Amino acid sequence: MNEKNKECDIIADLLPLYLEEITKPETNCFMEEHLAECENCRKNYQWMKSSFTEVFSEEKKRKKGKKAKMFKKVKWKMVMYAYVFFLVAVWLYCVTDLLFGF
Repeated sequence: MNEKNKECDIIADLLPLYLEEITKPETNCFMEEHLAECENCRKNYQWMKSSFTEVFSEEKKRKKGKKAKMFKKVKWKMVMYAYVFFLVAVWLYCVTDLLFGF
């Protein structure tokens, strides 16, 4: 196995991490240098990048939908708590007015 094939194997293993941007700067430098020289790895990178972009965009949409639903639930709970607090405050005001004549 020659040196080029070893590098290509390493690049293939690191591509998912590189695409998620969780590799160190030194690794990024190594990846970019190799991708500039090796057409096969560059093609693999382009294919994987387009696949990852689709998956990440779908995942972001799904997360955004979950956050919106959660926010909607929290918003309604807060409205209900405010309404109950308001009713209790009005009730206390009326009771104290009737009992103490304030």
